[in-house]
Amino acid sequence: MRDIFRSFAKVGTSGLFTAFFGILSMRILAHRVGDSGIGLFAELREIQRIVVLLGTFGGGQAIIQGIASRTGEDRTRFSAEVLKLELLCFFVLAVIFILCAPIASRAIFGNEHHTLLLIAMIGPVLAAILMGYAVGMINGRVLVAAFAICQTVLAVFLWIFSYSLGNLAAKGNEFAYPLLLTIPFLASALFGAFFLWKDGAFVRFSAAFAQKIKWFEIKIFLQIAGAMLISQVLAAIVILALRTGLIRNFNLAVEGHFDSAWTVSMVYLTGIQSAFNVYYFPKLSANNSREYRQDLTKNMMAMCSSIMVVILVLLVLTRGGVINHLYGNQFLPATKAMRWMLIGDLFRSTGLFPTVLLIGRNFVKEFIILEVLMNLLLLVVGFFGLYYTKIPLDLLGIAYAGGYLVRLVVSVYFVRKLREFSIGPLLVTFWMIGLAAIVVADLASWTAPLMPTKLGLASIALLLMATSALGLIFSARKSAGKSLGAVPQMP
Repeated sequence: MRDIFRSFAKVGTSGLFTAFFGILSMRILAHRVGDSGIGLFAELREIQRIVVLLGTFGGGQAIIQGIASRTGEDRTRFSAEVLKLELLCFFVLAVIFILCAPIASRAIFGNEHHTLLLIAMIGPVLAAILMGYAVGMINGRVLVAAFAICQTVLAVFLWIFSYSLGNLAAKGNEFAYPLLLTIPFLASALFGAFFLWKDGAFVRFSAAFAQKIKWFEIKIFLQIAGAMLISQVLAAIVILALRTGLIRNFNLAVEGHFDSAWTVSMVYLTGIQSAFNVYYFPKLSANNSREYRQDLTKNMMAMCSSIMVVILVLLVLTRGGVINHLYGNQFLPATKAMRWMLIGDLFRSTGLFPTVLLIGRNFVKEFIILEVLMNLLLLVVGFFGLYYTKIPLDLLGIAYAGGYLVRLVVSVYFVRKLREFSIGPLLVTFWMIGLAAIVVADLASWTAPLMPTKLGLASIALLLMATSALGLIFSARKSAGKSLGAVPQMP
């Protein structure tokens, strides 16, 4: 339990700096380029994310699992083989990117005017792939402080260059956007390489890199990477399709409104994801005890939910002021999506742990079914809002919340059926109180017509929030001593 608190403290501190500089960067950029500029930047960033997911085989989870479950020369050889695979994948993607840029420009923007801009995204893709590799190795080695620094460097460099490159973009030079998506990732990758070098990760690395890839040794990596690739790329394509629908059926300004709501969510969800990558997944990969896995998952869920309930209630109560202060009053329509997305974020953060428990135990079929169901719901409801209604932001928010609710319910069903997880009544009770706190806060900030009513509902929401957060922490502490303390640390 103490290790969980320490990991959360380190990652949380860097998360605060990351959130601060990340939000400040978006505010600076929004004031320079407006909502249409933010919409274009968001579209390019989403394209970068999709291609990077392909280049890193679905993100860093497979790398973390492979590093955490290996030691010595076996770990070095695995690290070298993964880097060769990722570089090979990048060169293939770069060729495809150049050949398909005109087609992509017509599909996304309705013309070929942005062809060179899309080709210029090769730089941001390479920088992000290198950073993803470095951070995956850092997390697999459980270098919490190094990860926190790399995370902070990314946000600080984005802030440093957001003003100058934002001004350049405001003058009509759209190539400032790819540059802004390259420099922070490259800086973070270089810092990560330095910390890995200090930890001895590159000892005999060149010799291992020169060897041929031994496919049988990375079979599990490819299985996990394949499942994560399907999941992440499917989700990214769905979001990109919905963003493109906003542009084609409305305009870049509406896409900018949606992106402001999306960015606010991603700021704190990134912190939860970071704690998961730094502590939960390496521990899960390095230990084969079912009792340990169950207690670890239950405790991480309780800790993350307690933090999320506090963040979400406060954000729900103040979301209009947050958007107005960060982006400006022209972005206030984003609150239509935010009211639902903030509820969905509780489902998303809670469901993260049983979902990854599935893939960690190699239940690939169940994991893929789960991801297809969630993204199908998101796509259907989202497209209905885009093409058949005049309230696209509301329905995108509802689709987001509904999709992650389905993911949470089905993932818990699967892991309980496979006897990998059981939820105690105490955790469920306080989690439901937290959900009630968010709903009451939403009523206070959105539908209550009179100030006394607003204050009364807000007070109830804060009381429920405190009860839920303290109760969840208590439920985590209650079960922490059963098996967690008896498990040896990872090598």
